[in-house]
Amino acid sequence: MSKQGPIPFTPTQESGWDIVGGASPAAVNVVVDGRGAVRRRPGVKKYSGAQSSALEAGDILGLYSTSTGDRVYAVAGLAPGAVRLYRVTPDESSLVYSTTATTRPIWAETEAMVLWADSRSINRVLLEDSSIERLPNSPVASHVVALGARLLATDGDQPSQVAYSGNNLGTETTGGHEQWGVQTTLAFGESGFFTAEARPDPVVAIAENSNEVFVLGATTFQTFAADSTLNFAPVSTREHGCAASHSVVRDDQSFAWLDHRRRIVHTDGRSIQVLSSPIQETLDRMARVDDCHGYRITHGPVDALLWNFPTDGRTFCWQKGGGWSIWMGWNESTNNFKNCPITAKADIVGENANLVGLTTGGSSRIGVIDQGTTTDFGERIPAHIETGFIDRGTPNRKMCIAVNIRMRRGHVTGTSEPIAHLSWRDDEGQWQSPIPISLGKSASREPVVTLRGLGVYRARAWRFTFSSTTEDLVLASVTEEFEILTQ
Repeated sequence: MSKQGPIPFTPTQESGWDIVGGASPAAVNVVVDGRGAVRRRPGVKKYSGAQSSALEAGDILGLYSTSTGDRVYAVAGLAPGAVRLYRVTPDESSLVYSTTATTRPIWAETEAMVLWADSRSINRVLLEDSSIERLPNSPVASHVVALGARLLATDGDQPSQVAYSGNNLGTETTGGHEQWGVQTTLAFGESGFFTAEARPDPVVAIAENSNEVFVLGATTFQTFAADSTLNFAPVSTREHGCAASHSVVRDDQSFAWLDHRRRIVHTDGRSIQVLSSPIQETLDRMARVDDCHGYRITHGPVDALLWNFPTDGRTFCWQKGGGWSIWMGWNESTNNFKNCPITAKADIVGENANLVGLTTGGSSRIGVIDQGTTTDFGERIPAHIETGFIDRGTPNRKMCIAVNIRMRRGHVTGTSEPIAHLSWRDDEGQWQSPIPISLGKSASREPVVTLRGLGVYRARAWRFTFSSTTEDLVLASVTEEFEILTQ
C-alpha cells in the first residue's frame, strides 16, 4: 500500500549537523513565509532617493538615514584606511568629507547632528548647515550611541571604560556633548566614565535600546541603566563576550551578535538564546570571523538577521519563523557563487524600507530590498534547497511512485517557459542528473507537476533548484508518494 509524506524543502540549513540524520546541508538564497511557502530571497532594485549610477569603485562601508528621513549619508572605502562620506540625493551623491578610518562606521543621531565613530575621535555632521568636524574633546572611539541627554562611546585609550559626555539638549551643538573627561564628582550631568568590571576584559562594542546600554567585552557583556546617583548603574552581567565588534544587530529591544565562542546569540539583556547550533560546526571551521558585520532585513514576510563574513565569503541569514540559510551573489564570468553583494544597510524611517549598499560589477551602488525583485541590480540570484537523507522511518527499501510539486509563478513576459529542477541522491551516492520541471506558459499561474517512477532507495536526499531565469517562483509544497518494500 502506498503512502504519502512531505519532502521538507524549507530554509532550515543545518550544516553543522549530520545529513545522515536528516539535517539539511544547504539552503541558498531562499526565504519562507508564515505558511511555509518558499521563494527566492528578495533582490535589490534602484532607490528613488539615490542616483542610478555607481557611487564608488570601493565598497560602501556604512549607510545612515536620518530620523526625519530627509537625508541619507554613505561612507565608501577606496583603499585600506581611506574613506569618503557622501550626501546621497536622487540626482547625485555629493562628496562632503574625506578621511582615514580603520573600522566600519557606527552611527548615532541627535536633533542637531549625525555622529559616527570609526576608531578615531568622533565625527559629526551639523544638520543645520551640513558642516563636518571632529567632535571636540571626544575619545578615540569605535562605537558611539546617543542615550537620553548624553552621548556614550568606547575609549581606545582606556579599553575597559565607557566614556560619556555631559548632559545636553538634543537641539544644541555646543555645551554638554562637547564635554568629555574624567569626572571629579558624581554630580548628575557631568561628563565621565564607567567601567565594565565583571571581568578585566576590554570593551569591544556598545549599543543602546533606548533604555539601557549594552556593553560587550571580549568574554562578557553587561547592561547599564541611567541612575541619578551613579549616572550609569549595572543591571545584569552574562558570560557571553563578542568576537566581532560590528556583528551586533539590533532586534527591536534585543540584540544578537557573534560571541567569543563563535556562537550567534540573541538576548534582551537577561535571558540568552543560542541561535547558531544548527550551523555551529560551519562557524567553527572559518579561518577568520572578527571582520563579520551584521544587519537586519524586514520586508513583507521576511524578518531576518544576517551576518556577512567577508574573508570566508558567506552571509548567514537567520529568519524568524524559519531557520538558517545562506545569501550569496552570482559571478557570471566564473559561473559560480560569490559573497552576497550587500555591504551595508540602513532603515528609512516611516517607510519600512531597507536601504542597502552593495557591490555589483565591481562598483558600489545604493538600492532597496524588494521581494518582487529577482536580481541584485541586474545580477542573477540562483537559489536551491537540499534536504538531508530521508528514510521514512524505516531502513527498508522504498519505491518512489511519484513526486508532486505545487508551485505558483509570477508574471511572465514573452514566450519563454521557466524551468526549475529536481535532483536526488541515494545513500550518500552521486547526485542524479536534474529533472527539468516546466512551469508552462504564462497562463499557468499555479501549476502542479507530477514526476513518476523515480526509483528505489533506502535513504534519499533531495535538491530543488529554482528557475535560472528571473521568474518570481513560489514553491508551496512537495510531497512524495512511496511504497515501503518488504525485505
